[in-house]
Amino acid sequence: MKIRESIKVDISDFQGNPGSAFETAEKNKSVVHIVNEDGVAGVLMSKEQYEFTRDEIESLYEVIEELTL
Repeated sequence: MKIRESIKVDISDFQGNPGSAFETAEKNKSVVHIVNEDGVAGVLMSKEQYEFTRDEIESLYEVIEELTL
């Protein structure tokens, strides 16, 4: 999976229309950073990215388990 540049959405825009940020993440297959004046307040990712990340983490845990036996 190719990692792309993240997209930033102001938290007030997210609060006003959260569906738009989810649509942007899914459409662009990209991470969306929800930002406020202090920096990143949250992160959204497409379903595809989430599933890929979850599978990679599970695979890494399996490797760790095999190495520690």
